[in-house]
Amino acid sequence: MDITRLFVTNQVDNSLSVIDLREGHVDTVGPVGDNPAAIALYRRGQQLYIVNEGADSVTAYDIRQHAFCASIDVGKTPVAMAVDERRGFLYVANEGANTVSVIRLADYAIEQTIPVGKQPTALALTTDGRWLVVVSKGDNTVSFVPVGSGGVPWTLSTGEYPTSIAFSPRKRKVYVTNAKDDTVTG
Repeated sequence: MDITRLFVTNQVDNSLSVIDLREGHVDTVGPVGDNPAAIALYRRGQQLYIVNEGADSVTAYDIRQHAFCASIDVGKTPVAMAVDERRGFLYVANEGANTVSVIRLADYAIEQTIPVGKQPTALALTTDGRWLVVVSKGDNTVSFVPVGSGGVPWTLSTGEYPTSIAFSPRKRKVYVTNAKDDTVTG
């Protein structure tokens, strides 16, 4: 993985900044898409994915080639992503569509669209890769989606306005932060 560069999305001008951490030099590339909101790395830092909240898309960027590879249409208002390195999938939380788009990274095709709770805000894969955990702030829930099986997600209630996910140090427990009641569900 390349730890000599930092990648930052810029919502004001819809660009991507590449910061050389050794030299302090900043290159700006773009436009990447309307309102870039999050970044995910794939293939040990060789590819970068940028979620474009205002364009309902994800932009693929090849770090080695310094070039954009693809623009992938996803659901309405995408806000967060999680990469499945083992299977080669990108999961995108579509806040405005109440879904998660599953992108096959080999060809940038939408493999599946999974309905989840209202306004999914954050998502993460469990360490073993068996579950995709999705928090939805619109209905105060956390959904556990079985990965690769086509199974039905199961959903639990959280506190008010869940916004992020963390795993315990031994990865046996999931914690969800709840912004409006200042609590953690676990």
